[in-house]
Amino acid sequence: MRFTSTFAALSSVMALAISASSASPAADRRSTQPSNQVAFVTNCTSTSDQPVFTIALDDGIRSQEYHSYVVDAFNKRGYTPFFFTNGDNYDCLFKYRHEIKKTLKHGQALYGSHGWAHPNATAISLEDWERDIELLELAYINMGLGRPYFYRFPYGEHNDEHLVKLKERGYLAAVQWNQDSYDSWGKTKHEILSMLRQDLRSPALPKNLLWLNHETQDVDVKQGLLNFEFKHMKKLGKKYVDLPQCLNYNGPLFAPPTEKERQLASQLPTNDCKAFAAAYDQLPGPKGRKSL
Repeated sequence: MRFTSTFAALSSVMALAISASSASPAADRRSTQPSNQVAFVTNCTSTSDQPVFTIALDDGIRSQEYHSYVVDAFNKRGYTPFFFTNGDNYDCLFKYRHEIKKTLKHGQALYGSHGWAHPNATAISLEDWERDIELLELAYINMGLGRPYFYRFPYGEHNDEHLVKLKERGYLAAVQWNQDSYDSWGKTKHEILSMLRQDLRSPALPKNLLWLNHETQDVDVKQGLLNFEFKHMKKLGKKYVDLPQCLNYNGPLFAPPTEKERQLASQLPTNDCKAFAAAYDQLPGPKGRKSL
């Protein structure tokens, strides 16, 4: 998507659903960002002396085949991928609840929020955007996890109001990127690699890189784009860190759900994502803030 506007392997799923006691991620623009906004990060703030990179993948889960390929591509190198998932985009997230919990439990993958249905936040009302956020929060709670601490805006689009609302909802960071993989630009693999080689040769290339990739794209899963990125990062002397390490954060990925959140989530059917969203809309309370 164009941008226009682990910690250590976890011993159990429940370890992710405890109160955060460690420092929050540092915002890139800490000196200018208002305190009522969530931290907005576009690059790694790791304190490592060695240049680092991380890759976070959006829009999934597309299928078991695609998800497993990406997890395996990272794990065989000793890396842990971070997925900013949607609830109802390429497929219904509930189909993969056991895969998500299994990979979390064994430290094979990490997860955050990309919203429910991938809307452009600036193209819909703030109320409708919070509904999109809350649906995925309740989906994760229904899976026995909690409300995610990390969010990535679809298309990278947002305004200051969105950052304020994320802070109010308890998020720790809105995670952007400083290196696009171009995998969602509709280009051929040859065109993508040409663009990336030009980027990676640039004197302006940042020391640390936070990549945008997509679990859903053939060029990543079936045409070797991830392998290209891994090899070239190694060639440039950049060490892989998972996203929490990139952000210099060592706490849980999910906030423990409140009793109200658990009760709301338990009322929603999980056999079908459309039915889940429709049932949510029938619950009492203001759209997007029914669980608050």
